[in-house]
Amino acid sequence: TRCQMFEDVKEINDIFNKDNSNDILFNLIHFNTRSLKNKLDDLIKFLDDFIFRFDIIAISESWLSDNDMDMISMNGYNYFGRNSLNKRGGGVGLFIQDKYDIKVRHDINNGLLSALEIFVVEIIGGSQIRNTVVVVAYRPPSSSVKVYCELIDNVLTQLNEKNKNIIVTGDFNINLTVNMNENSNLLMEI
Repeated sequence: TRCQMFEDVKEINDIFNKDNSNDILFNLIHFNTRSLKNKLDDLIKFLDDFIFRFDIIAISESWLSDNDMDMISMNGYNYFGRNSLNKRGGGVGLFIQDKYDIKVRHDINNGLLSALEIFVVEIIGGSQIRNTVVVVAYRPPSSSVKVYCELIDNVLTQLNEKNKNIIVTGDFNINLTVNMNENSNLLMEI
């Protein structure tokens, strides 16, 4: 499994061409949108620059409420997520290509309503990535890194007991591109 950070669309398209798209089983991209409703058209336009379609588009800080759901659609994708609860900001979700069968993991999502901004789904259909769990998470900068990492670790431990492939993405508000510090070490230990 390979996970990388990229600077621009061309760089990603070049890798997609070089690696031969037939060898890539699954691809995912994450965006912190800070209001998906207001930036959905920009997001779609940006995604059109890629020479392929992402299997999953993860979103943090969607800023959506339950009333906004009928305004959120992307051709060829279904949106699943957890909206902000009685506040501005927050919210996480996933656009998942409609070729996949998805099971929303209510057993995990419902148990974390107030403690953690996280949304978990399991891909139950699709030949190569069946039994893969995708976790999108957001940590507000004001929340405790230690408590957040403990909660994420508990979720991953619970998922790992089921012997699934697990993909975690999101905005943890922890800089992993600079020298390691206490916060980045906490996250990397998970």
